[in-house]
Amino acid sequence: MVVPDFDRFCRTRGADGAALDGGTVYDWHCVTGGTRSAIDVLAACRETTFGYATVDRFADFFDARSWQCRV
Repeated sequence: MVVPDFDRFCRTRGADGAALDGGTVYDWHCVTGGTRSAIDVLAACRETTFGYATVDRFADFFDARSWQCRV
C-alpha cells in the first residue's frame, strides 16, 4: 500500500499545490491562485507509483489522510 502524493500531483499539473478543505476523503483539491479543482485520485496514485497503481481506496471516509494506492 502506498499513500498518494496529492501535492506533487497538483504541482505537476500547474497548480500551486494540494489543499484539504474539510475532514473527509473527498475534501482534497488542487489549488491554483485560490481556485480549487478536483483531484483524480487514481491518476494521483498512478503518478505516485510511477504507473503501477491499479486501485485507489480509502480506509475511513472521515479520515482525509486514509487514501491508499494498491499496486
